[in-house]
Amino acid sequence: MSTASRRTLLGHAVAPSALAAGAVCLLALLPGLGWAGQSQPAPRLSDGRSGGDSRLVWRRTWNTVPPGTLTNPQVASSAIGRAYVAATLQRLETGLCDIGLVAFSPSGALRWTQTWDGEGAGDDRAMDIARDRHGCILICGSTRMLDGDLDWCVLKYGADGQLRWARTLCGTTAGEDRAVSLTVDRDRNVYATGSVANEGCGLDWMTAKYSPAGVLLWSRTYDGAAHGDDEAVGLALDARANVYVTGSVWSSQGGRDVVTTRYGSTGGRVWLRRWVNTNLADGDDVPHDIAVRDCGVVVVGSWTNEVSVDCLAIVYRRDGRRRWWHTMAGHAYRADEYTSVGMDAKGRIVAGGQLAHWSMAMGERMQDYLVVWYTPGGDMPQWMLVHGTAHPVDGVVSGRVNDVLVSSHGDAWITGWTTGEVGGRDVCTESFCPDRMTRWGRSWDALTSDDVGQSLSLSSDALFVAGLRGADLLLLKYRR
Repeated sequence: MSTASRRTLLGHAVAPSALAAGAVCLLALLPGLGWAGQSQPAPRLSDGRSGGDSRLVWRRTWNTVPPGTLTNPQVASSAIGRAYVAATLQRLETGLCDIGLVAFSPSGALRWTQTWDGEGAGDDRAMDIARDRHGCILICGSTRMLDGDLDWCVLKYGADGQLRWARTLCGTTAGEDRAVSLTVDRDRNVYATGSVANEGCGLDWMTAKYSPAGVLLWSRTYDGAAHGDDEAVGLALDARANVYVTGSVWSSQGGRDVVTTRYGSTGGRVWLRRWVNTNLADGDDVPHDIAVRDCGVVVVGSWTNEVSVDCLAIVYRRDGRRRWWHTMAGHAYRADEYTSVGMDAKGRIVAGGQLAHWSMAMGERMQDYLVVWYTPGGDMPQWMLVHGTAHPVDGVVSGRVNDVLVSSHGDAWITGWTTGEVGGRDVCTESFCPDRMTRWGRSWDALTSDDVGQSLSLSSDALFVAGLRGADLLLLKYRR
């Protein structure tokens, strides 16, 4: 099935051809149940504060003096267990934001900290982080310039914390330019994608490649036919340094479509594919993440039908041919979405996000913490894990997955947040074997604040979870 598609309702899997006929097949979705009713143990979530937790190696929090408010923490790590976290730091005394970078040793000792305030001394925000094989740290985001315009920025720090270079890019007119995703290849070249404002076009995609010394090797823009605000959201490389970018593009019907493109290592476009919502021409269809292996490309996000916003997954071969796509809807007419995705070398996919349900106890719509496994064929989800009031697990009543990591062998790690019956958000982190059996699960709660897991990184023997403890930076180190 080169362009196969399926739609899954919570509790039911429905092929599009069967929708008109009213046919329904039952799919077991309760936590602890696998495909075709196969038994799976529900994850046990323990409190990471406990001194008896053998999985948690250490936890660290950080803030400035006087304290500010940190947002969007992103983590990278080395093979030996050094961890680096970039975040946006809002200073309470001025209300302005800087880019913060914090380095920790394998034992959790604070090695050094850096903050970056651009030449405009205005709002500077971190969006993503990566590390090259020489131990240098790359950060992308946005910076407010002297003229008041927002430009995209890419920063490179050495392993010693010294700034090596900072590069900015802007469009042809004033606007909100920003880089949102970046990665590094084996030769330490840096790739970033985001959006810039161009005259008469609104926002356009921008993708750029820099040398290790910060020289701009090439940059490419993409403007959709409707010349609306087109925004790239994610970037990934394959083993040959081909660049895959996904984002949203405005259509002539008034909605947004999901577009994915591939560039060669020298910047030439190889193909561009647009996923068109045939159900609702002016629907708002938005991707959130992309993953690439030799076996293919997967893009996840959300799409709009007549009554709700649902989860969306699209899989392409690396030559651009679409293999299949799948949508999933919760019980409540509310925004369901995949937020992050990973894929192993065999093409098995793990997607995480949120799924809405109606809580009779709460008398309102709630969002569930959602993890979905797809087979390489992708004709329907192989297994699902939902934490929420519809299917309670250890008192969890609401949640969201923020990041997913999948190894080439199929091991998966998930982080995000869940809320307990007593209220407040807790960091929720889980590890799964390739056969989807739960290896371990942990929740971490500071009791006095909302705590959120945001980003994951793996070293040779540890998993790092970067998140927030209230307004503070939080870093957790677990044994893999």
